Amino acid sequence: MADNFSKKLRGKLSVSDDAYWSHEAKAILRAELERRAVTYDRLAQLLQAQGFQETTRSIANKVSRGSFSFVFFLQVMRVLGVQQVAMTPTQKVDGVLFSGEPVGSKS
Repeated sequence: MADNFSKKLRGKLSVSDDAYWSHEAKAILRAELERRAVTYDRLAQLLQAQGFQETTRSIANKVSRGSFSFVFFLQVMRVLGVQQVAMTPTQKVDGVLFSGEPVGSKS
């Protein structure tokens, strides 16, 4: 996946390319897990303790695809005790400023 993403980056992703946003979602979730030294196995245990039906494998599959729901993201952030999430983009893409605003827009 990383190699495929790199190839797409070389081809200049557009702001509407889902591969870019999937990569960002995956990177943000993984960063929060790494900050807390939480493995997928431990995350599955934490989610199951709250009544969510997740396994280590289901979590690995969701994160690998980067196409998990925002509901799943919120569940993970809650069980990790995250209060703030860093939203710094991992890659600069033509058409997207680091603020997340499209190029040329006025705030």
